[in-house]
Amino acid sequence: MLRITDRMTKNLITEVMEKDSKEDFNKAQASGTYNWSSLVGSEKLEALDILFPESKETVIKICKDFYLLYNLTNTDSNADDFYLDIFWKSKDFISLFCSVGGVQIGYEKKRVTTHMHALVYHVPIFIKNHKKFRHFTGQGVEKNNDDAKKICFQKSNRWDGARDVLLVENKQQLLRHCEREKRQYHKRNAAYWENDIIETRKKWTKACLREIQINHSASVEQGSNSSENKYNKMTVKQLRQEIKSASINVRGLAKMKKSNWLRS
Repeated sequence: MLRITDRMTKNLITEVMEKDSKEDFNKAQASGTYNWSSLVGSEKLEALDILFPESKETVIKICKDFYLLYNLTNTDSNADDFYLDIFWKSKDFISLFCSVGGVQIGYEKKRVTTHMHALVYHVPIFIKNHKKFRHFTGQGVEKNNDDAKKICFQKSNRWDGARDVLLVENKQQLLRHCEREKRQYHKRNAAYWENDIIETRKKWTKACLREIQINHSASVEQGSNSSENKYNKMTVKQLRQEIKSASINVRGLAKMKKSNWLRS
């Protein structure tokens, strides 16, 4: 399933880049090979919005049908014809996938991978014989592999990795009853967590705002006092230069005394 998703994502990226190159004529032609990171749900929706209009609805339907098919294969059903339902839906999915081949790149019959073939002709047989497709999942093996790698690289001296992994797993198996239990927390005063905490936080907010206002007014007052003291220490010549640098027009600047400047 993941490989089929990779193929669909590759086709999506290719179509988006092709449309971008056609709309921007000044852009240099690319080589046709692109590298991209995994797309999250919102990014895939954005990419679907900028597809070519002639194939946009069909491509969106391909993605939706594959999502429904994925959920269907992971469903536990005891119906006798359940495998036939998966077979026909898988076949319809491949037919819809190939129908875009003459319109966009990446949807031709030669682009149908072995994983798509297995989805149509092998997965239904597995479900018919074993009832559940989850029996063939490799998530458990991958989890064990991740744990073994973590033990080898973080909890061993790397002399004998396999031996260290087996010893650590055996030790964990023997000490599994000694695991620390999660501490339970009980709310003693339920009324506080429902109502009182809201009022308390409101009071904290008001107190913080009041303190900020007091500090701001104090800093402004201190700044005005410091500037006044600075001007008192200046000479007449320095005061004239300060006024000129501030581009302030004052009548009688040459005849005005220092005491008059400070009062004004």
